[in-house]
Amino acid sequence: MSDRQNRGRCRPHPAAGVPGRQYLRRRSGLPANVHVVGRQGRLWADNLLFRDYLITHPDAVARYAAAKREAARRAPTLLAYSDLKAQVVAEIMRAARGAAAGGRAS
Repeated sequence: MSDRQNRGRCRPHPAAGVPGRQYLRRRSGLPANVHVVGRQGRLWADNLLFRDYLITHPDAVARYAAAKREAARRAPTLLAYSDLKAQVVAEIMRAARGAAAGGRAS
């Protein structure tokens, strides 16, 4: 993203911790978090798979929401927040991959 596009908007966060993803955030005005990944890449596909699985599995939505709430309550930093919910995210991704492959969806 160019300096002109970024001015007064979201700012890059250097410690996003995910190779292949640019994490931007805005803390003034209406706060926002933006994750940018390459179209059609692995992270793109994973994000869509995760989203689509959540759309059809309300039990996974409840687990993910609870993990996010608990992580937000306990985490002092962005990376700590990600770490605290990582296990639930990984479990949901495994289930989503299994469902997409026609296997057991949990």
